Amino acid sequence: MTDKKPFILFAPGCHSGGGLVLIKLLLSSITKNTTLHVFLDTRALNLIDIPYFAKVYWVKPSISSRIYAEWKLFLLSKKNKIILIFNSLPPLFPIRGKRIMYHQNLILLYKSTFNIFPITKEIKNIIKRMYSYFFHNHIDEFIVQTPTMKKYLKNCYGDKTKVKIIPFIEYMIHPKLPDHRDGFIYVADGSEHKNHHNLLNAWSLLGKKNIKPRLFLTLDKNDKSLLSKIDYLKRNEGLEIHNKHSMKHDEIIDFYKNFEALIYPSLSESLGLPLLECSSIGLPIISSELDYVRDICDPVETFDPKSTTSIMRAVLRFMKKPETKIKIYSGTEFLKEIGVKHE
Repeated sequence: MTDKKPFILFAPGCHSGGGLVLIKLLLSSITKNTTLHVFLDTRALNLIDIPYFAKVYWVKPSISSRIYAEWKLFLLSKKNKIILIFNSLPPLFPIRGKRIMYHQNLILLYKSTFNIFPITKEIKNIIKRMYSYFFHNHIDEFIVQTPTMKKYLKNCYGDKTKVKIIPFIEYMIHPKLPDHRDGFIYVADGSEHKNHHNLLNAWSLLGKKNIKPRLFLTLDKNDKSLLSKIDYLKRNEGLEIHNKHSMKHDEIIDFYKNFEALIYPSLSESLGLPLLECSSIGLPIISSELDYVRDICDPVETFDPKSTTSIMRAVLRFMKKPETKIKIYSGTEFLKEIGVKHE
């Protein structure tokens, strides 16, 4: 009989987005010859299929529950166990075993994000950055998804930090793209760095040019300010913007085939799973001109994500409706325009 391999997956805080997709993939890939302990967020309670042989510890989104989970992790850890930290925050206690972190949060590696987040959220980011820096030596090896993540992590924790680049996604049968597709899709939650406000403002600029392409979003029902803005733009500017929350991952994969392109204005990503998915099925991508994008795909058009005009112009170029450029005058023509006669 083969000895069972001990493995701990520590993932409190991961309950949505790409992190949840990857956790589900990992759990479906683990075989029963593994002694598996899993720490999961209670908000993912009905979203994950857990192997029957796994011992599960559910962690509530509270400080007390998290500290208890950290202490339980410390008690479970042994020198011969592989421990995968999956929430981008190092363990509080100096656990034993092979300590690996799959770091997925580029924002925690920035020096500051005051230009992205409101002050209340940025204070939380600062606390997390300080915590991460103080306890990062509780990790033996970091795994990241892109060269950009590796660069920022080494800049943050030191060049001697052990880092590997091991991105992984689920391989699946992708839908064939039909000849007729309409509009644009952006798969993302409503976090500030996802940059929805600039995207919606760019759509408003398009509408003022009497160009109103369909835009499909996947915001959560709790993203109230964005949903209110969408409602305003639809009622007052006649824009065709749709939103559907709580879509399953396989539904989104199949849904891509209805659209002309993925538009991706995010300001910061550790990977950008929709970029990989759309690239793999051949769906054109219009995205921010940022390092994280070029790490994994080749967009057909790019823009400055902080400029609504730049986003609008990229969409116009994709639609083969570029703006007319301004006329450049000669010195003689300039003088004529202001009324100075030329003899």
